[in-house]
Amino acid sequence: MTGKTIKVEVVNLGKGELPFRATSPQYPSLVAHGVDASAAASILLDMAVSQGAFPGWEPRFKAFTIMPSWQHRDLQIECPSCVPWHLLNEDQAQKNHYQTLERLNQRGGLSPCEALAVIERRPWRAMNYAEACAKLMALVADGKA
Repeated sequence: MTGKTIKVEVVNLGKGELPFRATSPQYPSLVAHGVDASAAASILLDMAVSQGAFPGWEPRFKAFTIMPSWQHRDLQIECPSCVPWHLLNEDQAQKNHYQTLERLNQRGGLSPCEALAVIERRPWRAMNYAEACAKLMALVADGKA
């Protein structure tokens, strides 16, 4: 596959366990975090591929959308824009939301707190937004993705 490129910008945040953030001016809604620059860039590329940026390419994982929080937008909380589909549990999504994962994703995805409940196979409960985002980022960066 030739002729298609994606510009990836990786920033060393220098804090916490996930010091690198990757973004792309071509796909501004995608933000990836990783323990090193190559991990962050690789995750971002997978997200772009899974959203159809490179027709004919197969992503290493199918991406499930994490909805950004309008309530927390001014707090600069790092949160993934998507997680690997295989982390989510279809039965738990049905129990918590009475919808399939496919339908939930078509409707915009889940909040970080809702997604974490489906991943952990438990009923939804209110939790700290920053804590939910940190757990999701750790799951993605840990290689469990």
